[in-house]
Amino acid sequence: MTPRRRVTRVTLAEVARQSGVSLTTASLILSGRKEHLDQFHPDTIERVRDCAQTLGYRANLFASSLLAGRSTFFALVIHGHRGDQFSSWRQRAYDGELLIGVMEVAAARQIYPVLATTRPEAAPEEIGAIERIMAGGVFGTIVRSPGPQLESQIRRRSEQGHPVVVVFPERMADWPENAVDADNLAAGRLAGDLLARQGRSRWLLIADDRHSESQMLRREGFQEAARRHGASVQIVEIPDVEGAELPDRTLARLFRSGGMDAALGVSLGTSVNALQACVEAGREPGGDILLIGCDCVHWQYGANRRITSIDVSWADAGRAAIRRLLEQEQGGVCRFPSELLAPRVVAGDTCPVPADGGSSPGAHAASIEG
Repeated sequence: MTPRRRVTRVTLAEVARQSGVSLTTASLILSGRKEHLDQFHPDTIERVRDCAQTLGYRANLFASSLLAGRSTFFALVIHGHRGDQFSSWRQRAYDGELLIGVMEVAAARQIYPVLATTRPEAAPEEIGAIERIMAGGVFGTIVRSPGPQLESQIRRRSEQGHPVVVVFPERMADWPENAVDADNLAAGRLAGDLLARQGRSRWLLIADDRHSESQMLRREGFQEAARRHGASVQIVEIPDVEGAELPDRTLARLFRSGGMDAALGVSLGTSVNALQACVEAGREPGGDILLIGCDCVHWQYGANRRITSIDVSWADAGRAAIRRLLEQEQGGVCRFPSELLAPRVVAGDTCPVPADGGSSPGAHAASIEG
């Protein structure tokens, strides 16, 4: 077999030499970015581009970024595979939506992500790999729900002037700056407003035993709405059900007793558990009992069992994150007040949703999706 000849790559230096311009000028012009092109005469731009085309030059994006003095790359750190089926499909759905939002803005601005994955309980070598990416020429970093070790590194990099955006931190209270999260208090209020609009007044709140900050805020908002609407709230806590047998027997007995006419699950796990407990108890979700869940938009059980869900758009979170990252990079200030995204209602089969999204007058505004 005849060995394949290696094609010699045309260098940027050769384009610059034959165009009669400096290496930096050639790099800036061939980047195609308007803010760079505005610096040069149209004849110079045309000459460099024509020369590059004639020589068959293809840009090395990393090298061009270094020469231009401004990186076109940012780090995007999302969660890696956790192993259990329940978490795996949800992770792919939501992280995929986040990536779509980030890339929509990034593509329009001609910037590119260096994608990395990690786990909340990341080992030191994983943290070290991400640290090397952050130190290796990216202009900033977006990281989703970092675990304690990575969070510590992110804070240190931010203090050193590296633009950082944390999306959905585990504790928003620890991130008054540089974070994008859901307005979970408003989500709880919105769930209560929606149930009140449907004439329901005997509510069940289903929490799990993790007591995460996001769930506690949803719980607080739901109880606040109950007081405002004169509704009663019974609270039941069940174990973290991801990967466990469903439904929870205590929950099924509660539904069978018939003492409530509506329920809210403050997480995907509690919501799925509630739906299956309703069915087992002989109650009709969306009929004699209304059910609202949180973070259920990508989950469906059977042909007619989509849970009416309150959450935020992860694509919107991605768009907000990349815009905030660019604001830092362009403004030269690596701080911004943390941003809370308004909740939305995604209509399902377990609770009707009015055309206005279910908020009562003066309550938190929300979007509605079918």
